[in-house]
Amino acid sequence: MQRALGDAVRSRHVANVPEGPDAERVVRELARQGEQLIFTTSFGYMESVLRVARDYPGTRFEQCSGYKLAANVGAYNGRFYQGRYLAGMVAGHMSLQGRPKGEFPPGGTARSAQGVESVLQGRPKGEFPPGGTARSAQGVESSRRGVAGMVASFPIPEVIQGINAFTLGMRAVNPEARMKVVWANTWYDPGREADAARALIAQGAEVLTHHTNSPAAVQVAQEEGRWAVGYCSDEAQFGPRAQLTAVTLHWGDFYVGTVREALAGRWKPDNVWGGMGQGFVRLAPFLPAVPEAVRRQVLARQRDIAQGRFQPFSGRILDNRGGVMLDGGAMSDAQIQAMNRYVMGVDGELPRA
Repeated sequence: MQRALGDAVRSRHVANVPEGPDAERVVRELARQGEQLIFTTSFGYMESVLRVARDYPGTRFEQCSGYKLAANVGAYNGRFYQGRYLAGMVAGHMSLQGRPKGEFPPGGTARSAQGVESVLQGRPKGEFPPGGTARSAQGVESSRRGVAGMVASFPIPEVIQGINAFTLGMRAVNPEARMKVVWANTWYDPGREADAARALIAQGAEVLTHHTNSPAAVQVAQEEGRWAVGYCSDEAQFGPRAQLTAVTLHWGDFYVGTVREALAGRWKPDNVWGGMGQGFVRLAPFLPAVPEAVRRQVLARQRDIAQGRFQPFSGRILDNRGGVMLDGGAMSDAQIQAMNRYVMGVDGELPRA
């Protein structure tokens, strides 16, 4: 943004701001100091932003992944589920293929029942996050069907969309694929996220992904000889031989356009939900181990999504109890944004938010 707009703007940022009182304090201080347009970049900041916005009506706010608007508060988000579907296709292929002998990341081995049990040694009973259980031989056997594991934050629609889209993408190439979910109940806690990732491996996950804000799941995949799909940014540096690809988010064009509107006096609060067609969501480069034929198939589907020819939530979709979620056609944005059920292929019960 600074490069694009030059001297027309002055920008600053505050990093590592916890949600809750600290977030409100930081946002309030920025407004008090006269900042004219404030971007807040986590769902958990939403209520803090709304409280501050009431006290500073002349300041404009843009809240990432929020859904509540005000006279001076807009919201923006990415259609992450589009990238999740594509990543699921990659995961579905690679979990079927398995790791060729000798290609486990450093420290990873062909996980037999004994290998999974060794991961669990020394972990006090009951310390797995909610939904995680110690599954040894049975878990390893299940990985041969194609099993992915998601380290999830909180059961809000955005996260549920990602779980479901990833599962649908996997099952598009392997109808027997399964998704297991462990709820870490945090946006950022690397230790807890790593514990959740290990619990998923114990349940047989061959591919790990996450909807949290640290790369812990990718790091665990690297250490334990599993594939991984990164999230938010390219996390290959944390799993250079594990990350198959990543669902990456790109806000630069939106920031530049929003600031230009503000400078021209045309800014209005809106709820912007952009996807691959708008450049908000992209896939990171593929790991060399991903076969060329798989890449071509995934990139062709990516073009279909970007050009509006395919919607991940379309056709006949059943929930994981056999109920009908969609009986043809494509889900509306309102249906997607209210998503509150797991699709067929996701194991377990969805906790209440």
